[in-house]
Amino acid sequence: MYFYFYDTFLAASKYHSVLSKIEARLMNLGITGKIGRCSPLKSSRDLLFDAVKLGLKNIIVVGNDKTFYRALRDIVEKDVTLGYIPMEKHSMLAPIFGIPLYENACDVISKRIVELVDVGKINDHYFFTRLQLKNARVSLECDGRYKISYGSECRNIMICNLGMSRNRVVTNHTRHNCKDGFLEAVIEHTSRISYIPWFTWRSKYTSARQSVFPFQKIYVCTEEKPATIVADDDLILKTPAKIEVLPRKQKIIVGKDRSIQ
Repeated sequence: MYFYFYDTFLAASKYHSVLSKIEARLMNLGITGKIGRCSPLKSSRDLLFDAVKLGLKNIIVVGNDKTFYRALRDIVEKDVTLGYIPMEKHSMLAPIFGIPLYENACDVISKRIVELVDVGKINDHYFFTRLQLKNARVSLECDGRYKISYGSECRNIMICNLGMSRNRVVTNHTRHNCKDGFLEAVIEHTSRISYIPWFTWRSKYTSARQSVFPFQKIYVCTEEKPATIVADDDLILKTPAKIEVLPRKQKIIVGKDRSIQ
């Protein structure tokens, strides 16, 4: 019933002790299962697809946040539940899901509290936390109803499903809810005053340097060369891009202390 997906970096000797503790704890809880180890000879996608073919419905990611993002992108179209055993202290997802580190996460897996969360889609790819465009002259067409163009005063654009920041602190979490059926376009300005005052009435939140617009579908285009988009601080993509939310798309195992409600 359970498939434990180990990332490649866990082959390092410093992880052997904690992996032994995790496996012992899983045995004590009666939730052992098949273990798959990612390697240069076996990609994560191959391992996960093989597990699904075997009928294993609970995919437990053992690794870091990037391991989780990659696994989600691979199996989001499958009818499986995704769990997480964080193996790095600076995990951003662990406190959001209410999951402690290392072997203590096994207790959360065994209790199996499941939440349905939204997933973002950009062209033919998926993301969970956010997309980021920097220093790009772009046009955003939101939900087929209105269009916004940004020039040199646009310092940064983020498309958020979950409130995350690069310094590994959860930010503006109440504004980016991965269960509300919306994504948010976050536009950071270089000037102290918004240069789109005529548009701020549509904004969910506006400050002197930032505006936030909720949407379900958006098209991102550039007049010049394609702009770079970074998904989940990991996957590199290019414009033009169709971005949309897939409401309640993925089942996630969470703990009682989760911050998503």
